[in-house]
Amino acid sequence: MNQKDAVFSAVVTVLTEASVDFTVGVTDLGLHVNKALRSKITNLLVQQFAADDVKLSTEAKAKLNDNAKMRTYVSGLISNWLRKDTRLNGGKKETVTRKRASVNKCDTDSQIKALKLLLKTQIDADKKIEIQSFIDKRIAELQPTV
Repeated sequence: MNQKDAVFSAVVTVLTEASVDFTVGVTDLGLHVNKALRSKITNLLVQQFAADDVKLSTEAKAKLNDNAKMRTYVSGLISNWLRKDTRLNGGKKETVTRKRASVNKCDTDSQIKALKLLLKTQIDADKKIEIQSFIDKRIAELQPTV
């Protein structure tokens, strides 16, 4: 069995045993998984991994060679599929909450980096002003023209 289906099966089994009322694909099951139920889901999945009922690569088996590491892995697996699996999350498509920060050309420009380092070493106010003017000029050069 693959890991996604194993998590789905374990969540549904544990919630059914706990008499939680839900509809697969409609109810967000993550809202019903409390600490005690999550522990039961984790225990069930750890047992399934130990019995080789759930697929796990050879490399992962080597890394997850003790119970604590396996439990940590399974905990992340549960969180991942409660969020991503539409059968478990109430049919919601996963939305990315973190947007990748755009890289500013000014942050990667070697001249600006060097000038900022030089600026930090200066004590004389006039020299600082002069260096800052060079930094400002370089930033203006790098700005896109509209």
